[in-house]
Amino acid sequence: MFLKNKKFIWLVFIGLSLVSVIYLGLNLRTKNQKQKPENPTVSATPQTIQVKKEITVENFEIDPKLKWPEVKDLNTYEASVSSVDMLAAAQKLAEGLNISRKSNTPPVWSDKDYTRYLNIDPENLLLKYQIDGYARPELYTGKNKPTLSAATVAAQTFVRIFPVWKDYLVDESSVHFTAGEAVLASVSFYPTFKNVPLSYDNQVTPPLTVLIGQKNTVVSFTYLPKQIVLSTSPQEAAMADKEDILQQLSTGKILPVDAQSYELKSQEISSVSRVVLEKAVFEYRVVKSQNKAVPFYRLTATANKNGSVERFYYLVPAIKF
Repeated sequence: MFLKNKKFIWLVFIGLSLVSVIYLGLNLRTKNQKQKPENPTVSATPQTIQVKKEITVENFEIDPKLKWPEVKDLNTYEASVSSVDMLAAAQKLAEGLNISRKSNTPPVWSDKDYTRYLNIDPENLLLKYQIDGYARPELYTGKNKPTLSAATVAAQTFVRIFPVWKDYLVDESSVHFTAGEAVLASVSFYPTFKNVPLSYDNQVTPPLTVLIGQKNTVVSFTYLPKQIVLSTSPQEAAMADKEDILQQLSTGKILPVDAQSYELKSQEISSVSRVVLEKAVFEYRVVKSQNKAVPFYRLTATANKNGSVERFYYLVPAIKF
């Protein structure tokens, strides 16, 4: 009886997913016909992420614990980005997860008990894996909560299983607990180039995020696959002055990117009364418009805005132009 109920739930899941995909496709088509969406992209020069007039932040502070990362390579490199076969990428992950394809439209992979799912998010081009919290609630709540250090180790062990992530390294600066009733640890990973993180345009959402639940168990992950190829011929560049960077941040010349919505914060920036710069990560960021990988700083900050605290990033070129 239990198995039949499981299969019934699974059929309902497929049906609802199909309806959602059809609705989403029609909705997106209608929106696209009305207006072409504007997706902000970061440039290798600050001008494209510059507000029209200077907006001074009342209190701009540097956390005493902030350490600028050691910069060993200030070269730029030619870069090419090609599309990824999402179905093939999902199938490879499914094989490592020991799950099989159960639906073609939409494509969904699952285990035989229908408690673990892998699916493609066509709107955001993400691959998403999830253990069903209703079927396995003991993995989400209980007395065996993860610690950040143990969760990091568990996530790294999991990621090493998959060849596609062999060059991915954990971003220790972003390991944190998620909000909500279940205590989950979020551990992010980036592909690397010359042993530093490699990002893409104005992307601040990590390419791979693994959530760890009770007993240090992987309960979900999201993966944004991109095929990036960099040349081995460097082009020399000069380091940007840190004082100049801080001055541009404090006067509002460089806009922050929201850490939750991952959107450029161009509205109501003047209402921010206090900004605290907390962390700095050196990375290479592929600037699609120039087909180059450029040295960047990804700066994490918190701000007081209308009585609440917000977390966001600044994306700042580490070289002069």
